[in-house]
Amino acid sequence: MLTLIEETAQTRAEHGIMNRLANALVREKLLPSAAEEDGFIQLQLNSGNVLIMNVTYKGAFSRYTFAPPFYRQKNGETYPVNTLESMLDLLAEETALKISNDLAHELINSRDNLVLSYSQFEQKKTWVKRQAETTIAFHKKKQPVSFIQFLKLLSECRRFDELVYSEALVIEGHPLHPSTKTKLGLSKEEVLHYAPEFEREIMLKTVLVHTSLTVTSEGGKPMLYKECPAVERAAEHILSSLGEKMESYHPFLLHPWQYEHVLPQAFAAELSERTIIPLPVEIPSSATLSFRTMALTGMNVHAKLPVNVQATSAVRTVSPEIAVNGPLLSERLVPLLSSIDGLTFLPEYVGSYFGAGEKEERSRQLSYILRQSPSSVRREGELLLVGASLTSDSPYNGEPVVLDIIKDHTGNEPLTAEDVYTFAHHYVERVGLPILQALLQYGAGLEAHMQNTIIAVKNGRITNVVMRDLGGVRIHQETISHHISMDGIRDASIFSEKIEEANSKFLHAFVQNHLGDLWFTLATAVEGVEEKKLWSITSALFRTIADEQHAIFDDYVKTKALLSMRMNDAASAYEYSLFQNPLHSREG
Repeated sequence: MLTLIEETAQTRAEHGIMNRLANALVREKLLPSAAEEDGFIQLQLNSGNVLIMNVTYKGAFSRYTFAPPFYRQKNGETYPVNTLESMLDLLAEETALKISNDLAHELINSRDNLVLSYSQFEQKKTWVKRQAETTIAFHKKKQPVSFIQFLKLLSECRRFDELVYSEALVIEGHPLHPSTKTKLGLSKEEVLHYAPEFEREIMLKTVLVHTSLTVTSEGGKPMLYKECPAVERAAEHILSSLGEKMESYHPFLLHPWQYEHVLPQAFAAELSERTIIPLPVEIPSSATLSFRTMALTGMNVHAKLPVNVQATSAVRTVSPEIAVNGPLLSERLVPLLSSIDGLTFLPEYVGSYFGAGEKEERSRQLSYILRQSPSSVRREGELLLVGASLTSDSPYNGEPVVLDIIKDHTGNEPLTAEDVYTFAHHYVERVGLPILQALLQYGAGLEAHMQNTIIAVKNGRITNVVMRDLGGVRIHQETISHHISMDGIRDASIFSEKIEEANSKFLHAFVQNHLGDLWFTLATAVEGVEEKKLWSITSALFRTIADEQHAIFDDYVKTKALLSMRMNDAASAYEYSLFQNPLHSREG
């Protein structure tokens, strides 16, 4: 028998994925004659039947919140549609949509993993309450009055990485992607162990790879040896016993899932020939929100590692191109981007992959990138929070985390609409303008969605924006060539001859997926807040540094059609939907 917590988690997850699926049907215009009136949307099915959804809120980019359940109207009779399976069956029977068995399985997997996440949130609430009543009460002799104060006080009482913790707060993942929690290839037990929201310590594996089979960006002593001397000592011991030289092998990090499920099969010959040698050293780490990027405990680096499972809509390997290009690009691009006031871009220090003439598929399975840890740029008094945590519910009071920041910023509680508008102005100034400046000055459309953007907060004010992941950046080649040399950079996919690609990246990643989620959350969380006013503030501030005729202010913007791409198996060949651009006028 299910507990109340499990029943609640099941119900929330059911509707969470159904809501995303319904948004995709409407936003991507996948069904004919979608009509909105009297707070309802009706989607036309076959034979004159309709799917009815109750709209409780509509935001920019035609993003909706629907109230459960949905209803199917057939022959004058109305029937509830209150499970994902019943919705998928309905779409299969009553539409021509190409929702394959594989896609249906993917969506159900997303729902099932969201159930686990919601259940975990109850444990987070218990943990926060216990820490407040024990650790903080004992050391500080007071109770925190907000979640932000809780994080600050706890970090003063014990070893506690609030950034890693904030990554685990993002229970729901992508707010619009129906496959937000999909992790195909992982068992339930593996999801519980490896997904970031479950906060498990993950012991990374280490191996040595013969240098004849290695392509690396670094020369001299490998950085992994410098960061973790135990790996170097183990390598010396094993190679000495085999009569091999240290310089003949290069150390690699592996995710434990990859070590168990991929290495023995895909690299059996190399293991047998001892051109790949496992080491008896494990490195403790925590999963970040990106799942395959690991925060190495007590070290100054994060590691981006291949994990051959489908998370959301893509298999999470690491391409040879970005493994070696990342560090080279970092040397040239990061100083430029970090020269923008209020913006810090984290460099990728080194990258390596199994290569030397191998097929790319095997190279993608054994590779790694070491990137600067965001915690190493934290300044005194700052808290670092991954952007996506701002719109996530706090385990302290159940409200979006951003509301606590606004309370600190304005000094007011309860919050008014004016408090939110004041903070929105501050947020766009401190976060939006530096990211827009990168586009205007260097032609760089940053992958500034909520997962890659880290917000530094101090006393209610945003003091820095920390960006990570060069792989998703799109840069106009002609613009950037005036600032850096392109010599030696292999045909990196991040460069484009068209400025439109950089503009599109800015609009899709930052305007829709970052500001769009934040403004949507504030408009639905605080009474009286109008999303239109938030976009008006944004547009007016953008126009202080961007020309009125810039493409970011065009009438319409295109954003990825996530479900269409999945139905057409086009994870890399993007498909788009057009929406009215909320930046188009000063009135939003």
